[in-house]
Amino acid sequence: MLMFFTAVFYFVKKKSIDIFGLLIIVWTIASGCSVYIYINIPYYAFNEITVTPYLYLYALFMIGAYPFMTFDVKRIKSIRSNYKLMYVLSVFIIGLSVLPLIENSIYFIKTFSLSDSSVYSEVYVAKSNEEDVRVWLSMPGRIMNTVCILLYLCAPIILFYWLIQKRMRWLLIIGLMLSIVNISVYSLLAATRVAMLSQILYMIYLYLLFRQLLNKRVEKYIRITALVVLSGFVLLFMMLSLSRFNNTFAGISEYSVFGWFAVYGGESSLRFNAQMWNIKAYMNGDNGFSFFKQLLGFGSFSDLYDMRYYWTKYTYIDQQVFYTYIGDIYGDFGPLICVIMIAMVSVTVSVKNKDNYQLYELIPMTIWYYVCSFGFLYYPFATNFSNKILLSTVVFYYIVKIFSVKHVKGVDNLEIKMIYYCLGSIDGGVVNICMNGCC
Repeated sequence: MLMFFTAVFYFVKKKSIDIFGLLIIVWTIASGCSVYIYINIPYYAFNEITVTPYLYLYALFMIGAYPFMTFDVKRIKSIRSNYKLMYVLSVFIIGLSVLPLIENSIYFIKTFSLSDSSVYSEVYVAKSNEEDVRVWLSMPGRIMNTVCILLYLCAPIILFYWLIQKRMRWLLIIGLMLSIVNISVYSLLAATRVAMLSQILYMIYLYLLFRQLLNKRVEKYIRITALVVLSGFVLLFMMLSLSRFNNTFAGISEYSVFGWFAVYGGESSLRFNAQMWNIKAYMNGDNGFSFFKQLLGFGSFSDLYDMRYYWTKYTYIDQQVFYTYIGDIYGDFGPLICVIMIAMVSVTVSVKNKDNYQLYELIPMTIWYYVCSFGFLYYPFATNFSNKILLSTVVFYYIVKIFSVKHVKGVDNLEIKMIYYCLGSIDGGVVNICMNGCC
């Protein structure tokens, strides 16, 4: 109810959708799903629901959303960056995407069927059994695909940079769009719904962020393309969901397909309330920050399933389900440090309202928005490999910052050293990831 009243109050006042409005919509829908499954699906017996965890969750949501509440998108008059750098990065990403896109597309055409989605259910089961399901990718394709995934938050930012330019570089725009489609196709083939959903929310956010600078003709094309692509995404998302439903709950009479979608959207906050709030032991960063712990010389888990098995014994809660991004941080460090961490990040990524921006100034807030928008399910950088995606995006931020028009004369040696260190850390893991099938 708190989310619902917040949404009503905000939209009555604003009368339009901005980046915070999108966040409110997502979390309000998730809250509605929570109410539905709590009332209508007895399969999920959440008998220990209390008020205090929800008040905590709502307060942390508002603290995390502070940068988006205070940011005025309508004030933006320009977003600039180093033109040559954007060109080089675009060509690099597009070049890496060619082989994986071809291989993923061929396999997709061979396996796609509207009438039979059981293949995706079989892939999901194989992944649950820790099998490498990327059998259709060659070794070069696998390596390139892995790097594309590491950069999948960067490509949309660069795409929108080109969309606001007066001179349209259509080959780069189409190439970057295809690189983004490649990740979506791979997500489908790997039976991963979360990547598809997070990509939709991320692209809508970037559209709202850059909308003021798009000319009318380009904005019209974007809306038409978005409608077609979004329809395709919804269809594919439903196919994946139905395949899992038929594999898991088809024999349970009180469990409907709509209920299955509601569970996907709404179980996280209920599980946070009934289970995570009363966790028996904190995981000391092993859940959400394992790779960073290893970088700092602390022991942690490289294998997701080993981590889940180990901590299930000590926390007494299921490690394979969702608890919201707040719940994941809470489970790692406890209630007080969770508040401090979210508050510190929220303040750090906040952007001062002004007319003209360098692109790098908006990247930290964009990364945090990705966390908050998808955080109604879980912390999206939680796995060891997802830590590398975050690290890759941070490297991207520093590269764009160093080579930006305003900053290029005053390059900080510390920033360059950080980039080299991060690149070395990522590079050391890519080959192992490709060989061991962890992405």
